[in-house]
Parts: sequence; structure tokens; C-alpha cells
Amino acid sequence: MEYKHIQRTYLIGWLIASIVWYLIRISTLETGHLISNQLLVFFFTSWLSQGFLYGILLYFITRYITKRVKFYQMITIALVTQMVVAILIIAIIYPVSKSFNLDGFPNSFFLFMTSRTVVFGTLYSLIVNALIAVTMSASLILGQGMLKNIISGKYYTPQQETRIFMFLDLHDSTTIAEQLGHLAFSKLIQDCFYELSIFNSHNGDIYKYVGDEAIITWPNDSKTNPIQCIQSFYAFAEKLEQKSAYFKSKYNVLPLFKAGIHIGSVTVTEIGKTKREIAYLGDTVNTTARIQGECNRQKSSLLISEDLKNILPLKSDYKLIDKGSFILRGKNKAINIFAVNLVSHN
Repeated sequence: MEYKHIQRTYLIGWLIASIVWYLIRISTLETGHLISNQLLVFFFTSWLSQGFLYGILLYFITRYITKRVKFYQMITIALVTQMVVAILIIAIIYPVSKSFNLDGFPNSFFLFMTSRTVVFGTLYSLIVNALIAVTMSASLILGQGMLKNIISGKYYTPQQETRIFMFLDLHDSTTIAEQLGHLAFSKLIQDCFYELSIFNSHNGDIYKYVGDEAIITWPNDSKTNPIQCIQSFYAFAEKLEQKSAYFKSKYNVLPLFKAGIHIGSVTVTEIGKTKREIAYLGDTVNTTARIQGECNRQKSSLLISEDLKNILPLKSDYKLIDKGSFILRGKNKAINIFAVNLVSHN
């Protein structure tokens, strides 16, 4: 999981939780006052300390200790980190709150620890962290941003969007699967796809996995620079290259991927009843798959359509090679395809 995603989730989760705690426990039950400088200081201290500290700690645990986190591990990590961070939070809140001479504030640290606010606050914190962990697990299953769209009902009614799609496929997968066997091959795919988070760093969303193939999509809006889809492909290839020693020692192969990229209009809609997901429908998706299917015949690791090429602000880092016009399988109209090669500046 990316740090920004974890930190944002914890900050938003704890902002909501702190507001609820502020209104119910502190304001209504204890003081009867909705706003005061003292309570605002307590609110912001509690929110920021818990939001930042829990997020940072969970990131380091999931980044450096547990490579792939199971659901129950996520819950356990969230609760354990809560207990560890609680000590740090209390150490921060007690002296800060005491310096403001809050009415009725305990004179000793022991009385503060055994006060009703701290006891119920700790239990409340456990519940909040568990809920955040469940939310992050659901987000991981559905894909980044998908949970928010489903909850908000953004695509309950089908909508038209222009998006960039990439079909990413393992090169020579059939031969590798025969060489490794299905179990080892599945573990190889796990290791490779674990690194797909690099596409999230380039504003891409991982839409779907189909066997040894992944589908990534980018919105065509002001927040997305189309060159990011090219940069992310080579960043992914570089990441696998950096782990070449690991792949060769464990699987005796160096996984290489090929990709096709295209841009066009699609219909975006929420589908399913017992299992819901956001689906992208239309000719653009099919065309992207066909472009990727040309990679072997064109002996290219990355092929793009002319539609995408026309909006790419390509610099000296990349070289375009016109592969000509082709009538792709299942298509009646020819499409121009270009190979994109990374230029070495050595």
C-alpha cells in the first residue's frame, strides 16, 4: 500500500472520529459547550496526532515487515499499533492539555490515565482503528477509489468518460508456466503484481486482473499528464529489473511485460447485485486489448495507438517508431500503431 493512500485514509477516518468524539463525549456529556479554545486545542491535537502517527506506523509495518497483508493481519496490525501509539499520544496530550489549565483536568498522570475520558477514548480508538482497517481492506479488494465511487453511487447511472487504458501482460507466459508449474507460476505473478502499486504513484488505477494480465486506467482530466502511462510502464520494468537477482534465484526467470495503450470514450457503470464493481464498457477497452496482442508480432514491449500518440508530450526520453496501419482482430477499421522505446542517455 502506498504511503499517501494509508495516510489519507487515517487522516480522514480520524477527522470523522474526532468530530464524533468531540460532539458526543466532550461537548455534550462533559462540558455542555460546543466551542471553546481549550476544546478546539484538544480536538486538533487528538485528530492530528492519531491520524498521522497511526498512518505512519501502519505504513512502515506493511512496507517493511508484512509484504502482503491478509484481512485478519490488517485488523491485528491496526489494533496493535493503536496500543503502541496510544502511549505516544497520551505522552503528547497530557502535558499539552495540562499547560492550558483545562477545567477539571487531572493533576497527576495516573488520574489522567484512569479518567473516564481516557478509558472510553482508548476503547473508542480501538473501534475506530478496526473500522479504518476494514475500510482499507475493502478498498484494496475493490481498487483504489472504487469504494468511494460505489458508496457515493457515482456510476449507479451509466456515464460516458474519456479514459486511457493499458493492457499489461507477462511476456512468454505459457512457456514460463510450463517451466515452473502452476503453483510456482502463481507465486511469480503474485510477486510481479505486488509491484503494480507503482502505477498508483503515476495516477493510474488498477482496474482488473485477468490471469497473468492486468488492466490499468487513467482519467483524461487536468490532474493526469498522459505521459504518466508511459513513465509508469518503464518504472514498473525498472522495478522488476532491480529485483532480477530475487526472481532468478527463486524462479530462474526474469519476468518481462508487454503492454498496449489506447485512449477513447467508454461507458462507466456500476454492475452486479451480490458482488458489485465499477465496469468500463466499450470499443476502447477491446481495441486496447488488440493493440497489446500485437506486441509479439511487432517485437515491441510497448505499443500505443495514434490517438494516444497525438496527445503525448513526448520528450527526448522516449523514441516513437511508426509500426504502420493494421486492421486488428475483430475490427473493420484500420488503426495506426506506434512503438515507444526508452532512450538510453548513457
